Amino acid sequence: MYQIKNHINGIFSQYFSLINIVLLAFMYIFISECKLKPIGEYYCPMHPQVVSDSPGTCPICNMKLVKKEKQQKEQENHSHSLNDEKLNKSKVRLSIEKQELIGVSTAKVEEKSLSRSIKFPARIAYDPELYEALIEYREVISGGAGTGGLYSAVFNRIKQFGLKEKSIRYYLSRDPSELILGGKYGKSHVYAQIYETEIPMITEGQPASVKAIAYPEIKFQGRILAMDTILDSDSRTLRVRIEVDDKDGILRPQMLAEAEISFVREKALSIPRDAVMYTGNSTIVYRKVDQEHFQPVRVIIGYETDTTVEVLSGLNQDDEVVVSANFLIDSESKIRFGTED
Repeated sequence: MYQIKNHINGIFSQYFSLINIVLLAFMYIFISECKLKPIGEYYCPMHPQVVSDSPGTCPICNMKLVKKEKQQKEQENHSHSLNDEKLNKSKVRLSIEKQELIGVSTAKVEEKSLSRSIKFPARIAYDPELYEALIEYREVISGGAGTGGLYSAVFNRIKQFGLKEKSIRYYLSRDPSELILGGKYGKSHVYAQIYETEIPMITEGQPASVKAIAYPEIKFQGRILAMDTILDSDSRTLRVRIEVDDKDGILRPQMLAEAEISFVREKALSIPRDAVMYTGNSTIVYRKVDQEHFQPVRVIIGYETDTTVEVLSGLNQDDEVVVSANFLIDSESKIRFGTED
């Protein structure tokens, strides 16, 4: 009886061992397939939300799906350390093949001269207030009050019109009535309203030209004589005084005109305008770190032309920045890491 019992126990033991072996085999196969089976192995560079387990085309734009980089899959599986995640948040990796596919091109940061012309609304001068101030100043001087409170009050009143001592002497050497009666001596004065953002680029003596609506075929050449000291709080503009050649004396006070002022910025650290992306809270460009990595960089923009912008901070000379497909790189960066303003 004892032998029969042992025999039965042996049979059950062998049976359970066989079951364990079969279960282990199934588990091994299942785990192996999970490791080998790609999940979202391919995606569309134009529409990163489109993923597929096999090669194909994007249903939105019909672009060929691209195989994900090893680094991407590791990021999606959250297998990086905290330090690696911080590093990857500041870089985007694109294979050379992918760069060619989406049309990535770059340009170097260069130091060069930038020039630009801007047009401003203007009118031929009619300024009775300045005229009265100049007449009063003349009377004070002729009365022998070259110092004292009255002299200071009149002098400061004139300075509020943006006139420095050199300009004041210039006006006093001429007939101030031209400020209300029109140009004399072959010269006319024009007032232009410049935008607040353009003030740093304008200086006295700078060349300027004027076209009056009454004479659109004539360009009156001149220079900037003075700038007001107080900004117009409503229009956020500053009045600039321009003296132009008017040999025939055809310009009349209060005529409407358009002033054109040319700016030149020497030795400006410059990049193509297409490289710049405005995010609302900041201005960024994508700097090329190496053959396959691009890094978003915050920059401060200064002088601007139609095709080029000056970089005040954020980049160095000879850095390379992305000038085409940068929006695609930015989209991919946001898909991978989220926004980071």
